Amino acid sequence: MTGSNAFALLTLALVASQYVRLLIGGQVMAAILPFAMAGLVVMGLVALPKVKPLTRGLVAGLTAVSVLLLLTGSPLEAIPAGLTDALTFAAYLPVLQLLRGVAGYLPAMMRAKDRFATLPASASAAGFVVGAYGVGIIITTGAHAVLAPLLPANADERERRRAALASLRGVSLTAFWSPFAVAVAFGAHNVPSAPVWLMLLMGLGFATIGVFVAVAMEGGGRGLLSALRGLVPILPGTVIGALAVVLVSHLTGVSGLDAVILVMPPLSVLALAFQARASLRPALSQVWKNIGRPSDEALLMPMALVLGRLIEAQPGLALSLAPFLQGLPVPVLLATAMAALIGFGMIGLHPMVSAASIVALFAGMPGAVSQIALLQAILIAWGFATMLSPSGVTLIVAALAYRVPYPQLSFSKNILFAVIVCTIAVICLSLLDPVVRTLAL
Repeated sequence: MTGSNAFALLTLALVASQYVRLLIGGQVMAAILPFAMAGLVVMGLVALPKVKPLTRGLVAGLTAVSVLLLLTGSPLEAIPAGLTDALTFAAYLPVLQLLRGVAGYLPAMMRAKDRFATLPASASAAGFVVGAYGVGIIITTGAHAVLAPLLPANADERERRRAALASLRGVSLTAFWSPFAVAVAFGAHNVPSAPVWLMLLMGLGFATIGVFVAVAMEGGGRGLLSALRGLVPILPGTVIGALAVVLVSHLTGVSGLDAVILVMPPLSVLALAFQARASLRPALSQVWKNIGRPSDEALLMPMALVLGRLIEAQPGLALSLAPFLQGLPVPVLLATAMAALIGFGMIGLHPMVSAASIVALFAGMPGAVSQIALLQAILIAWGFATMLSPSGVTLIVAALAYRVPYPQLSFSKNILFAVIVCTIAVICLSLLDPVVRTLAL
């Protein structure tokens, strides 16, 4: 057996472990969990000598910070907790690779690809922004796998990078308000005094502004209407997949991420079997080759999630900053919160950990900022942290789907996009803060 086949089998074994968790659970999952975590560690060790030097540098930095946290009080139990979190994403990534591989052979995708091939570059990129935003409202990061096959097979790296950056912008905006986004669920749970309807309404408004800014960065959206018409062939299949994910999530109570893992593999294979049976074998063969390649992502994601758990176990780190922020004006506080969340995201910290720390920090400064203004700032920064983080699932999925090295997506003009939208948000939220204090204190 070749090394790539062994790696692919190990990947499938981790996917199978998540099916056991979701469909059986209980003692069976408890029995196999240590073996699944060990498999995840093996995947990382196999990937280590084959990843980019920058990735090895990031891993070294994450390891050093993790060791420091362990020496300063974080419990060892945080490590298996982080690995358990990472198992879900270890299953999610190959599922999206399957979705991307199958989608490229579907007749509807081929018709859409033909339409996109005739568009100017600016119109095509604007189409990726709006398409990723629309699809991402329901299946979030899965939008990258749905849209990436629209690019021609011979697209050069510059074209793939432009589409990936546009797609990242579109998906990032869904965190502002989508009921299916983890960020929104976090906000509703951790800031219960903020009215949910107002959170969604304000988020939708800022996301709309973000769409206009993102499209403007691609030349003002000339030809956008043609790009949207180009997406029409894939609309029915996308809607069916999205509805299936929503239905399974609603009926079983699992998260949207878990619903994608459950639904998309059988649904995508069945779609190809019925619509283009002759393409089933080459499609699955290509997917097998793809998941058999050790990747930077297989190493970064578990490290980042373990680090997140270690930081989460030391909430006093954030609370110690409160004295330095007391008395600062609202715009400065909002800008600081957003910059911290995005900055920590770019060094590998999951936004959930940063957001929880920021909520705890501001709880120690009652009245400094209204709850709804703070929450909206967190949601906006959360979207951009996942867009820019080299170890975040959103950027990792985009890098895989569009076949672009992740550093080219993290350090890009999307940083300018985040700065523009965050600046607009800080100004608007500061002006709205006195008004919304009467609704959420």
